Amino acid sequence: MNQICVVGSLNVDTTMTFKALPQVGETIAGKTIKHSAGGKGFNQAVTASRLGSKVSFVGAIGRDERGEFLQAILTEEEIDQEKIAVMDDETGQAFVAVDEAGKNMILMYGGANEKVTRELIYAAEAKIAASDIVISQFEIPEEAVLEAFRIAKKEKKTTILNPAPGKTCSEDLLALTDYLIPNETELELVTGKTLQNQTERIQAARKLLQLVQKAVIVTLGDAGSLLVSAESETLVPAKKVKAVDTTAAGDSFIGTFAHCIQTQTAEEAIQKATEIAAMVVAREGAYTSIPTKQELKEQ
Repeated sequence: MNQICVVGSLNVDTTMTFKALPQVGETIAGKTIKHSAGGKGFNQAVTASRLGSKVSFVGAIGRDERGEFLQAILTEEEIDQEKIAVMDDETGQAFVAVDEAGKNMILMYGGANEKVTRELIYAAEAKIAASDIVISQFEIPEEAVLEAFRIAKKEKKTTILNPAPGKTCSEDLLALTDYLIPNETELELVTGKTLQNQTERIQAARKLLQLVQKAVIVTLGDAGSLLVSAESETLVPAKKVKAVDTTAAGDSFIGTFAHCIQTQTAEEAIQKATEIAAMVVAREGAYTSIPTKQELKEQ
């Protein structure tokens, strides 16, 4: 069984649906509202766990009702939370607006996620070292991601970086990354360049491969995914579905890829990740849109 360690974010999401997303200064009425567990790290962990990987989590929550809510769901999802620190800070929150076309806007409050420090990573060193794959993102401080990947590479483990929310990241971190998985906007932010077309995206990915160890995988929404490795570049087409809500689609892609990459080629892992992400896009909600264990068995 795959052992995956997710070093990342834990939030409680408040999601509202609207006919159309608001413009600056506009007040509009929401159609529905609901609260659920979330965070990029959380969504990635849930996906991998439901697929059958053994998943541990390194992160932080607050000593509050939202933190207790997340602990209960992590237990339900069979995710090891031994190295999730409980702090006096508030648990992280995200406020998600979704329109009728499935497009979203997300506002973040980091809370305890901002307190995931190097010291917290040191305390989880054995858990990271015991995993086959380590995944991280940028909803926690980059210094924590860097330390987690240093431990992982020292132990010869596979690392997956989802540079989201998008920003430039250090060359040190890229050099410790086996698979870099940005979307097209995040690729621009990581490289600091506006990329007009596929040729420019491939060129940008190739430049990143001077540091990134194995591959850059750019998710392109309904245009599919671009896999760029030292040997080749491949466009893996998306599965056509009616988009209801794109929240957690990228996270489910990464969780699936991490689950599959130990036993499959990168292209095969992307194809499976594309299938799962399509199921997520066709449903409302964040982690609640990720297929259940039973549904995944039937895939």
